[in-house]
Parts: sequence; C-alpha cells; structure tokens
Amino acid sequence: MTGEMAWVAQDGKDSNGDIWAYHAILAKAVGGELRPFDVYQGPYVVVGPDMTVGRSPYSHPVQNMGVVRLWLGYNEEMGDYIYREDIDESIAFYDEKSLVAAAKEIMTWKKR
Repeated sequence: MTGEMAWVAQDGKDSNGDIWAYHAILAKAVGGELRPFDVYQGPYVVVGPDMTVGRSPYSHPVQNMGVVRLWLGYNEEMGDYIYREDIDESIAFYDEKSLVAAAKEIMTWKKR
C-alpha cells in the first residue's frame, strides 16, 4: 500500500474501505465537505471553495483566499485535535460531543 486515497464519501468511507467517522462528524458540524488525502493521515474537511495548486491529493491551498481546510490529528501534548490550516491553529477534543463543539469554535477564530 502506498497511501493513495482515490475518493472519500461524505459518510467517511474511502476508496480503501476505511471509515473515517470523526472526519465525517467534523464535516457535518461545520457544513464542510470531506476530500481525499491519504490513508495514513485521513481525509481533510474543506469549508467553501477548495482552491489548490499542484497535483491532487498533495496540492497546497491557495493562501489568503478564504480557503478553510480542517484536519484531525493526534499528538502526546494535545491528544486528539482539530487543526485549521489557514490560521495555523489547533483545538483539542475528547469525544464526539466535544469534537462538534471544538469544530464550531475553531471556525470562529481569526488569524492572530
């Protein structure tokens, strides 16, 4: 397996048969859409137009054009978190309920 994710459905099921349930919950909470990335990191959520430069799925978002991409991740310091790429900010969550609350909160943040 080389990591490709050809597509992801809005319920979180991808082209490899994996289910990304938290990603689907995040997309629904912010009115966004799941987009394929890779099988290791999972899909991302885009809110609004997804203007990118480069070859999909590893293309880069156009900066300062209102493109909002959200990623889910994990690290030892924060645990599970949502990362908002356009403002380079993250917020932790602990379960489905806190994921929805965190998603709605991070969407109100502005670049510092």
